[in-house]
Amino acid sequence: MKLFQKIIFGISIIIFIGLCYISSFNVFQTDDYIYASQTRDLGALENAFTLYKNWGGRYFTYSLNTIIPAGKSEFYWLPKVLPIAYFTLLICGFYNNLRFYFKQKKTEALEKSFILFLFYTICLSSISEHYFWISGANVYFLSFILANFLIYFFGKFQHNKKVKPIIFLLIILLMGSNEFIAIYLLLFLIFNFFLNKHKNNLIFLGIGIFGFLLSFLAPGNFNRMTESDTNFWITNVKRIGVFIINSGYVFLKTILILPLFIKIFEIEIKIILSKISISRLKIYLAFSLVTLLFSGFLFLLNSSRTLDMITFYTLLVSSLLVYHYFENFKKIFWVSAIILLLPTINVFEIKSTKFRLSYNLNAIFQEVMYSKLAQYEEQVNARHRFLRKSKEPKIYLQPITSIPKILYFQELGIEDKTNYINSQLEKFYKKEHIFLQSQ
Repeated sequence: MKLFQKIIFGISIIIFIGLCYISSFNVFQTDDYIYASQTRDLGALENAFTLYKNWGGRYFTYSLNTIIPAGKSEFYWLPKVLPIAYFTLLICGFYNNLRFYFKQKKTEALEKSFILFLFYTICLSSISEHYFWISGANVYFLSFILANFLIYFFGKFQHNKKVKPIIFLLIILLMGSNEFIAIYLLLFLIFNFFLNKHKNNLIFLGIGIFGFLLSFLAPGNFNRMTESDTNFWITNVKRIGVFIINSGYVFLKTILILPLFIKIFEIEIKIILSKISISRLKIYLAFSLVTLLFSGFLFLLNSSRTLDMITFYTLLVSSLLVYHYFENFKKIFWVSAIILLLPTINVFEIKSTKFRLSYNLNAIFQEVMYSKLAQYEEQVNARHRFLRKSKEPKIYLQPITSIPKILYFQELGIEDKTNYINSQLEKFYKKEHIFLQSQ
């Protein structure tokens, strides 16, 4: 087992280095520019209030996005460094929790932390949006990092008066990060209070409810909700359908890697099972069903931004229940190991939504070995240099020819078929029209 763990640890290190290498070519993209544009026109504070009133209740991450310095050449390094900083923080969070909750030695905790980072990476449906799109990473990746640190501070310092304010702050920040992490956190705080009706837990719950309401009752959430002309029953049948499809996708992606996860973390699983009842674990797993129901309510069919954290959370909790009921399931870990190396598989497609089964390792290898990342970065930078210097009100741009597989990139549209990226660049560079030159 030690040899096998060392091999997986080695793969984890290689993936970490590969992602850092890919990140060195990262650039600002899409929404990064619209946040910067609005902040330039309104100021960061007013922009944050405007987003809260007109766009949504993610009061922390939207406010954080208002200070993204897209378009400023002196900050060209930020999209290259920030993902690496977030990788490191995630691994540090895993390390702290393994040291505290499982009393592991430093070397063991470090190895397992990198392996958890590997599993987190393979659980992602859209690695480009989650890791390398700065606006998206702040909303989805950073929120999971903060949740990781909340677990550590909650377990170690919840009765420490000096450190307790950090727990309060983390709860408030997480409630304003994104809706799905907020639902998970609120459910945990409610359940934790009913398990132990301590004054501390009541205060935590009160702060959580305050942050949750501040987020979900934001005027921007209601402004973006439109009345549907569809029949009530048809609308809700569609919502149920989205819930079932998303649940099936999460189940499929999780079940295929569970044997390998259980094999590597069997010791930790046994420790948790000795301390937490099966009935409690079933309730924790039900938290994922609640969030999946919410994805159905919002018609978020296979939205990679929301299913990523649900998939990883489901992997963690379901591994405990599967090990309890089907301990021998770990024996087919070699099947999981093979599956991880496979390229992306198109499972099925509904209208324009594609359900792809990918564990990202093959894509990362392809990106490092074959993508022309330096050429891609230069082409994007040359495009923005041209936009900064040009005084023409109507501009036609050459298409980017070196398209990456992992780095986040979306192309703007041609004159007859524009998209939101056209309008974002037009607003940022104060042009009447910016189009992609048709071929």
